[in-house]
Amino acid sequence: MEVTKYFDKKIKKIPSNIKRAFLYTLVVGVLTHMFFLTNKFINHDDLLQLVHDMDFSSSGRWFLKYGNAISSNLSMSWVNGCLVIIYTGIMTAILIDIFQLKSKLSIFFASAMMITFPSNAALFPYSNSYDAYAFGGLLAFIGMYHFIKKENISLITISLTVLGLASYQIYFSFCFATIVVYYLVKLLRKEIKADKFVRNLLLTLINYLIAIISYVIITKYVLKIELTDYQNIDKMGSLSILDLIKSIPNTYVKFYEFFIKDSYYQFSYLKYLNVLFFIACLYLIIDAISKLKNKEIVLASLTLFLLPIFINLIYLMAPNSAIGLRMLQTYIVFYILSIVLVEYFANKIPAKIIAGWIICLSLFLSIFNFVVLANKAYTAYEIDKSNILSYTTRVLSRIENEDFYEADKKVYFIGNPDITNSFTQRYTSPDVLISTILDKKVVAHLYWKLYPIRYAAFPNEVDNMWYPDYSATNDELRQIIDDMPMYPAKGSIIEYDNEIYIKFRDYKTWANQ
Repeated sequence: MEVTKYFDKKIKKIPSNIKRAFLYTLVVGVLTHMFFLTNKFINHDDLLQLVHDMDFSSSGRWFLKYGNAISSNLSMSWVNGCLVIIYTGIMTAILIDIFQLKSKLSIFFASAMMITFPSNAALFPYSNSYDAYAFGGLLAFIGMYHFIKKENISLITISLTVLGLASYQIYFSFCFATIVVYYLVKLLRKEIKADKFVRNLLLTLINYLIAIISYVIITKYVLKIELTDYQNIDKMGSLSILDLIKSIPNTYVKFYEFFIKDSYYQFSYLKYLNVLFFIACLYLIIDAISKLKNKEIVLASLTLFLLPIFINLIYLMAPNSAIGLRMLQTYIVFYILSIVLVEYFANKIPAKIIAGWIICLSLFLSIFNFVVLANKAYTAYEIDKSNILSYTTRVLSRIENEDFYEADKKVYFIGNPDITNSFTQRYTSPDVLISTILDKKVVAHLYWKLYPIRYAAFPNEVDNMWYPDYSATNDELRQIIDDMPMYPAKGSIIEYDNEIYIKFRDYKTWANQ
């Protein structure tokens, strides 16, 4: 009884806005992602990670396996998905406390944006790793929160940021940009002077630079991890000045493309509404800046100008890597800034109130758009799952019906098939493709070879024969492969040296193109 009373008192002491943020995130998260949570989708990586301890130290993610251990090594949509929503709820509560948002509408917008933002739909299909990613993000958020409370060089902040980097690097820029926006808001609200503003941002920079350096040292020299060359990960810590200079303009281009040009929109009118959204935000910011003293005006203006760089730090940290939607969560920071502007600056003057209404309308429609987009992606995954199962079953049935088939013979997939047809593009529209990998079907990926054993009860070992493997084969086998028709034509499955080959791609023709 004493224990329950103790926890009751502790829970009652939690401010209502913090509890709302957590609860809103859970409710909106479950409603938005229920279709994913109650189904089992696959993508290329999830085939590999269906049962996996998530030890990806070679990718610099040496802490990922510890976050993964909280659930299990099995890729579980419901458990791992719910953990993501819970971790996100705690992160949202931290943001609400940092910016001291009190309005129920502001808390709802922040909570909904955190869990509906399309990077979630892009990451959820990586269901054996996303909960570990989010756990690393939560640690990074706690480190960020600790710095804001202490405003000094902090071993706790540095350590937790290192663990975040060792889980999934995107949360580094999220936390850094959040701190910048936090101090910008304090400057606009006249709660901080120019000198302290500069001091705190310098301390932020020092903390996060130490964290990056520490992470690189631990990864390369303490743990002595041999990094993979995938996505240039092996070049970690060796960013050139030239790469940096080239990447800075790209951060502005990408900022424009995200909100206006490409956009992740099911509803095209949002790109036009976003123009009004930006005008409204800028109006409220400029009005607030105009009331500051000269030093503060310069600092606030400079910070606002540099904001796209802070939000798009991922493009500076990984200039030679392919940056996908799942890595763009930091854009949420700009939405959080807009919510703060409405709560604290959209008042008294009619023009400010109108600006606030425009921002609220944009936020509501953006959130609704993200919910629809997520579920379009999940539905497309469901259709894809059925197509992949049906296609793979047909392929395996053909193999098993061959006279020379035996369960102990190794099977080689020569190249990869194309399972798109006249209907495919109708459910893989541009807004869905941009948030998933549905334009490149699982059968076209390296790990499709795992599908027969893991999802179709096929007893044979299966391997790929890509172009380098084909080139390295003996002349006799290579000639046989060249003469084979492509699946599903008769003769597209043959036996050679007690192994089975099925041809999906004509490498001879491909090499001569």
